[in-house]
Amino acid sequence: MSMKFSSIVTAFALLPFLLSGCERPATSSNESDSHTPAAAKLSLKETLEKVTGLATKIGEGFADGEGEKAHDSLHEIGHLLESAEKLVTDSTLAVDAKKKLAAALKELLDGFGEVDARMHDKNDGVEYSEVKEKIESALKVVTETVSTLK
Repeated sequence: MSMKFSSIVTAFALLPFLLSGCERPATSSNESDSHTPAAAKLSLKETLEKVTGLATKIGEGFADGEGEKAHDSLHEIGHLLESAEKLVTDSTLAVDAKKKLAAALKELLDGFGEVDARMHDKNDGVEYSEVKEKIESALKVVTETVSTLK
């Protein structure tokens, strides 16, 4: 099986984990629902800033040994990454910048998807530490892009 085909199959296999909610109730009545179209109304810059913030929160949770606390954020970042893909396609970024950003977003989706898969099934996915460098590298591209957007 080719590497590209394998990556595509993996991304589709992990998508339900990131996009499905867990059967846990919201912790407060003020908690935003990431399933609402509100995320779709964000600009590319706002979406990428939220992705960066959530990714940092997730990383800190795992660094502190409290990965379970980051679980809701894993689902939220999945929704944002899905939204970001369309925003990148529709953006006025140069073609090369779009390709670079789209690749970084795919790396994030794959990495966080693998972590979420592990949280749902200990025999599936990977530990955060196994994708940490890949995630941090992709976040660097996202951060660089945010600094160029208005």
